[in-house]
Amino acid sequence: MARKRRAQSGKATAGESGTKERSASRRYRPDEMLDLLGDLQHDLGKYVRLPLTMLPPGADWDEVRTALRHALLETRSGPDGTVPARVLWTLFLARVGNRLSSLPSWRVLEAAVERALAWESELGGDEPLPRDDIERDLSAISGAIQGLRLEVAAHG
Repeated sequence: MARKRRAQSGKATAGESGTKERSASRRYRPDEMLDLLGDLQHDLGKYVRLPLTMLPPGADWDEVRTALRHALLETRSGPDGTVPARVLWTLFLARVGNRLSSLPSWRVLEAAVERALAWESELGGDEPLPRDDIERDLSAISGAIQGLRLEVAAHG
């Protein structure tokens, strides 16, 4: 009988209200996501590509491999040490959860990061690396972050 009266009155019980609040908290706040994406752009988008862009055009393969190692394994450095690209990405994922996964630009960013991180497998080799391909893949992260930022801002 009480359930029927609640349904007719349109008032939610504390439990029902909590469910609605939890559901709303799963959605993203655009300002929060834009801040997180700004941090990712700075920490990952910028610093992952920097070591290779700093190389002279005629850099040899060892210099390219060293720059790639620095880009992926020592991406962000600060007073507390260095943080690899993969860790920066993992930390970002932990903070964002799945709140952006429904956006088309999210899949673009995931793919860009996966392509860039795949170069880790080449760090131990001694074969020449295709610098242009590496630079393209590392630079794609920044563009993908920017695309996602624009989409979040437009839908916020």
